[in-house]
Amino acid sequence: MINIKPFNFNYEFLTIAKPQGKSITIKPGETVRAEVIDILPSGGVVLRMKGGHLTVNTEIPLQKDTSLLLKILNTPEMDHRLKFQIVAVLGKEGSISLNPRADLSLSQLVSLLSSGKLKDSFINSLMEMLPQKFNTLDNSQKNILVSILLNSINSSGRWFFQKAQEMFKENFVPIRDLTPDRLRNAILNTGVFFESKLKKGSVSIDDDLKFKALKSIGSGDESLRELVKVIDHFQVISRLTDGVFTFLPILWNDLERGDIYVQEKSRNGKKGFLCTIDLNFSDLGDLQISIFLYEKDLMITFFVQNDSFRELINNEIKELKDRLSVYFDNVFLKFKTKKEENLVLRDNILHLKV
Repeated sequence: MINIKPFNFNYEFLTIAKPQGKSITIKPGETVRAEVIDILPSGGVVLRMKGGHLTVNTEIPLQKDTSLLLKILNTPEMDHRLKFQIVAVLGKEGSISLNPRADLSLSQLVSLLSSGKLKDSFINSLMEMLPQKFNTLDNSQKNILVSILLNSINSSGRWFFQKAQEMFKENFVPIRDLTPDRLRNAILNTGVFFESKLKKGSVSIDDDLKFKALKSIGSGDESLRELVKVIDHFQVISRLTDGVFTFLPILWNDLERGDIYVQEKSRNGKKGFLCTIDLNFSDLGDLQISIFLYEKDLMITFFVQNDSFRELINNEIKELKDRLSVYFDNVFLKFKTKKEENLVLRDNILHLKV
């Protein structure tokens, strides 16, 4: 069971007593993970880190088999001897104590918590959380968990999607056959929308992609277990953010990666909506389109990595604006030279992966 809590010890530093065995190379500013492998009668603690062992002194009552995230500090007041600041203590039962005084960004923390052996044990513990426990987490804790799960999804391979497309073709729509009605049905028949239909009894669980994958696993085919894990992660993220995170069952040749974000953006007490379509193609590179709708005004920005494709869109931009002006009071279309890399996650967001 994951339990994220503030670091509540008066002491936050470790001092080196002596190395053991092979030498360890560390440098100021580095953040490393260490495992507590032994508690000495003298009060010292033996850590395993970077392939070697180190004995440290500390006033913190650490336990064996826990993990530490440590930041290496250069301390002029100690004749430039190295000192370790504890960033987080990771209990073997899945608890995490974060040090609020440690200068570590969310992205660094996510990277550390999502690395190697720790990633699997951490995410397995996270997935065991009961939904009613989510309400006890504050926004910063939710952001950490959401970022870790999204990082896990993004680092997953894509082969299991190809396997699912081959086995369950009826669940996927080719992009060339996609119409507004088919797109709407594809969204409403996946993720939490489909779960809502199940609760109302208006659809059969036999049509659900996750249910089909679980049946295949139950019959001895382990090849879709990764797909089920990704769907599970999306369900937990949806619950944590009070939003919708899922993937669109669409077949799109040459598409390497795709994300679609939709969120409400209120201004002056009036509702607006922002849709960001972020795609990467094997032949065209990155394409990012942001569409902001505010009452009867529409603003669309394009980032197009491929020069020829950008020129093609630019040649048709006037016709596009003329057609849109029939439905909107003001239409603004422009190109930007840099794509937005870090899209902010907020409550009530719809996130679709393609």
